[in-house]
Amino acid sequence: MTIQAVGIKDRGRLLIGGEEVEIVAVMPLTRLDDWESVTLATNTKFMEIIERSRASAREHGTVPLAEVRKRLAPKRVASRPRKRRR
Repeated sequence: MTIQAVGIKDRGRLLIGGEEVEIVAVMPLTRLDDWESVTLATNTKFMEIIERSRASAREHGTVPLAEVRKRLAPKRVASRPRKRRR
């Protein structure tokens, strides 16, 4: 297989490909990009987890944020009256 630069597309992406298919897209990072986001967005296992979660949300629905806060709020313990100092 011969690998060659296929061309520069919009937003400065350089596409590298073989004879009939593009293999790699090299993209510049902006000052707003961070490595963690780029790494996660290109991680196939992570994207599979995200898609399973989205499918579950579509099928079973979601829990409103107020309900999550209510369920996870720390339980309040009744305070004991303090002894008075003399």
